[in-house]
Amino acid sequence: MHATVRQMRTTLELKQMVFKGVALVTGAARGIGKAISLRLAHDGFKVAINDISTKTKMLDSVVEEMKAKGQVSSAHVADVTVEDEVRGIIKGVVDTHGRLDVMVANAGVASYTPLLQLGLDEWERIMKINAQGVFLCYKHAAVEFGPHGITVNAYAPGAIDTEMLSATMTDDTPHEVLIDEESKFITGQSISVNGGVYFD
Repeated sequence: MHATVRQMRTTLELKQMVFKGVALVTGAARGIGKAISLRLAHDGFKVAINDISTKTKMLDSVVEEMKAKGQVSSAHVADVTVEDEVRGIIKGVVDTHGRLDVMVANAGVASYTPLLQLGLDEWERIMKINAQGVFLCYKHAAVEFGPHGITVNAYAPGAIDTEMLSATMTDDTPHEVLIDEESKFITGQSISVNGGVYFD
């Protein structure tokens, strides 16, 4: 009886959930990207998630986690540093869900190598993912499409407790990096998320 009541309540909640659009989150197999994806799905978005091929199993796991809650999601494996692949992600999302409303260019890497020991290959890898990848995502899904309701913002997280920083963090904070439907007039901004470590 209790299970039936819970099922009825869940079905009712899903029917009452307002569809807010389609969001694409890159680098979403874990960490901040995963947290953003789960929150967007919870808030009523259909969520397309992306990551590289070596993280396919983790990516599929996130999709299944959302689908188990009755949320709509799809996985799109690609490298955000390759323009043709980024173009393919956008097309895949639109082909699957019919539209794209929110672009979260989250994919990124970190390096803890001291500057004097940092090799050029590692520097180029970091810049390709953290800068070129973001540029390509914004280029193909971005500010020029503002009149169509697509908003694009950069967030600048401080030390957030994810797998990437697991050796140095103790607090659980990735869920604090969020997107809100009420922020639809905010676009083209860089938003610092660091708990007040520094002030702009």
